[in-house]
Amino acid sequence: NIKSVQPLAVAKPKQLGDDYISGFSKLLTDLNKAGYTTTKSITDRLNELNIKTRRGQRFKESNVYRLQTKCRRRRRKYEIA
Repeated sequence: NIKSVQPLAVAKPKQLGDDYISGFSKLLTDLNKAGYTTTKSITDRLNELNIKTRRGQRFKESNVYRLQTKCRRRRRKYEIA
């Protein structure tokens, strides 16, 4: 029965994504405190430190922008609740 199995199939990847965003949020906060405020500067710093994306690639500005957006949404979600 697909309706009973589908929520279980969605839960694990969602949890993994939330864990990744949580860890990345802390990293972004630390980088902002260190003076890396633009998407470009954060991207350059992540690549200097050899930090890879979840898929093992170098960061691009678009990756960092999306992660920043997700982190902001996540923070707002928990501030409102």
